[in-house]
Order: sequence, then C-alpha cells, then structure tokens
Amino acid sequence: MKHARLIFWVVVLLLGAGLLTLFIVQNFERTTDLSINLYFFHRHLAEPVSVPLLVIGTFVGGGLVGLIAGLLLRGRKRGSALAGGDSDLDDAWA
Repeated sequence: MKHARLIFWVVVLLLGAGLLTLFIVQNFERTTDLSINLYFFHRHLAEPVSVPLLVIGTFVGGGLVGLIAGLLLRGRKRGSALAGGDSDLDDAWA
C-alpha cells in the first residue's frame, strides 16, 4: 500500500513537472510590456517580460504571501483566548 501511494505521488509530480516544462517551452518567446499607473505612482519596465516567468513568479509570490499569512494567523490563534474554546464568555454558541 505504501508503494502504491509513493508511485501515485511520483506520477503526479512527473505529470505536473512535464506540464510546467511544456508550458515554459511553448511560451518562452512570448513577452509582454508591464506598467503600473496609479494616481501617485507610475512605472513602465524598459524590457518586456517573458510570460511564463511572469506567471510562475505570480504563483510563487502568491504562495509565499499565503504561507506567511497562514503562519501569522496560526500564531494569532494560538495566542488568543478564544481559539481553544476556553472562553469566559457567556455564549450559547461557544
């Protein structure tokens, strides 16, 4: 049973890596100009950015933000009095 689970996850990992590699190879030559124009700040990159690098960077950045937010929220829950259910509130829903 352990070997079947290991083989399953190796196959999933290889399929994911293959699809990611295919996406990068097929779209590496595609580029886009990036700019941001806010009321108080505007910037335009001089060089175009490769689309696969932009997409991968966005996913990695979002994952890092989610990981950091999750760790911060988990730390807050541990420190709060309401997290463990040991509340002194007179609440029927607690």
